[in-house]
Amino acid sequence: MRLLPLLLVAVLLGTTAACTLLQEEQPPLDEDTLVVVIADLHLLEARADLEGETLPPGARDSIFAYHGVSAQAYEEAVDYYAERPRAYNALYRRVVDRLREDEMGLFEGQE
Repeated sequence: MRLLPLLLVAVLLGTTAACTLLQEEQPPLDEDTLVVVIADLHLLEARADLEGETLPPGARDSIFAYHGVSAQAYEEAVDYYAERPRAYNALYRRVVDRLREDEMGLFEGQE
């Protein structure tokens, strides 16, 4: 009879561990939001480079605030994708697509 409670505990622990392994860790930021934030950061930096200037203090923070993202959440998302090269490549393809579409004027008048 003493074996039954130990067996139940072992089964529950095994089930919990298996469920944890099966759950995919979610990125700290929604991917759609991150794509737009990264694209806007690239545009901001490109504009500054074209003018031969460095980014003014707080410029990145203004992009984050506009999109409702904290600098910490952005950095956590960058760290998340740095550990997942395939996911990072897929994300960055979306950023490049967004920049190309923006260049063609597909986002004029859209937020």
